Amino acid sequence: MTAGFVNEGGVWKPIKELWVNDASVWKRVYQNVIEIMQTANEANVVLRSKVVAAGWGGVEPVKVLYTVASGVWVYSPPDGSWALNLRDFPAGSEITVINNGYIAGVAGAGGNGGSWDSPGGAGGTGGHGLLISDAGNYSQTIHNNGHIWGGGGGGGGGGGARARQDGYQSSSAMGDCFAGGGGGGGALGARGSVSQPGSAVYNYSSTTSATQVEREQRNVASGSSQTGGIGATVARYSPNQDGEQFVARAVGGTGGNGGGYGQPGQAGGAGVAQTGADPGNGFYNVIRAPQAGGAGGSAGFWGYNYGRASWPNGYGDIRGNQQA
Repeated sequence: MTAGFVNEGGVWKPIKELWVNDASVWKRVYQNVIEIMQTANEANVVLRSKVVAAGWGGVEPVKVLYTVASGVWVYSPPDGSWALNLRDFPAGSEITVINNGYIAGVAGAGGNGGSWDSPGGAGGTGGHGLLISDAGNYSQTIHNNGHIWGGGGGGGGGGGARARQDGYQSSSAMGDCFAGGGGGGGALGARGSVSQPGSAVYNYSSTTSATQVEREQRNVASGSSQTGGIGATVARYSPNQDGEQFVARAVGGTGGNGGGYGQPGQAGGAGVAQTGADPGNGFYNVIRAPQAGGAGGSAGFWGYNYGRASWPNGYGDIRGNQQA
């Protein structure tokens, strides 16, 4: 809101402040406030840039009222950035934020499912919410009527596995199984990644005297955007020429679920490798090689330096940790 203009050196400029002399005491009766209404979803809002675009010169102290409308998302991708940045105003400025919507980090991506020779990938870290200035020389006031959240961490990918067992004296069946782990779920919220299923691969051979009893290969459907995918299973059961049974079975680990807002993702499950016997008991080339699941991703921070701002109505709905 502008009270009027003043001609300064032939240039009309908006009045910043009005003062009156009341009984020999100068009192400020008006200060121009730059009001910005956020009515559309937007990523990585730097408030200083918006105020400059509204006509502020960028040098003198400024009074700002920034309002996030109900249902509107101010958000940050899971790249270490912040949804709303209140930094870099001159000393003496007054910054007021009224949040009726969401100031939130986006969910971290789910980790990749591991293969038979590799562990599951780690889940991604969620994005961050509100970045408050630590300068200490201008005021920041937050009215949180909505939500300020850190993004949830992505789930870790499941580990893969390999299992192999050959028959007695190489005269009977051989089973060599490879199973991939399921992908981790992206955390709850916007742009969480969809988890992927594991895959199963096998090699099998036998002599005429060995009969395959059972074979299973399963590639399961992927999970949702928050639920980790299930690992694949591949198994071989066969008697050797003397009727002895052996088994080689590999199961990929299930991907971890993504965390809700402000919560870490779950770790992915380890792969499982099973055989029916140890070397020296009529079998050889016994391999059991399970791979570990990936770690769950960390949640994003809801805020930074919250103590530098005033919160007249309390913190409201905040989720996650704050970065000191």
